Amino acid sequence: VRLGDSLYHSNNVINCEILQREDKFTGFQLNGYTSEFTHLKKESQKDDRDEAIYQKHMNGANNKDLAQEFGVSVKTVQRAINRWRDEENLPY
Repeated sequence: VRLGDSLYHSNNVINCEILQREDKFTGFQLNGYTSEFTHLKKESQKDDRDEAIYQKHMNGANNKDLAQEFGVSVKTVQRAINRWRDEENLPY
């Protein structure tokens, strides 16, 4: 964008559905805006683990203790925290 505000970026992606209207034509229904990450991610047990790691991290647990508790490396804990923050658009 050269001469204006950048409205649509990776944290502001249009979310819409394709619908068949009563007149049998196809249309779109705008559902709001979301982050690009929510369109790309697949639900998994890893998401639940990332949330649990992030919650414990926010309650004061350090990365080394979290790594031992969840049986993963410290780097995996750091990635999980960052993924959760990115998904929820939370501050670092």
